Amino acid sequence: MKQTTRIRVLLIWHSEFLTFACQQMLRRKLEQKSFKNRVWFHVENPTTIQSAIISRCITKRIPTTITYPEYKND
Repeated sequence: MKQTTRIRVLLIWHSEFLTFACQQMLRRKLEQKSFKNRVWFHVENPTTIQSAIISRCITKRIPTTITYPEYKND
């Protein structure tokens, strides 16, 4: 019988607006249960996230692509 491991993923949009207390709570949870939990922080400015959290993360910068709608003149 094949055993599977369940992993929880928490996606936090606009993480730069998390309070200091909230970031502390997340940091403690990451320390305790990082083997089963994955947290994805979506941030515009990563300097607002505590360095203790950033050190436990893999950072990836996604390039910004701006597209403008094209209108046809009929």
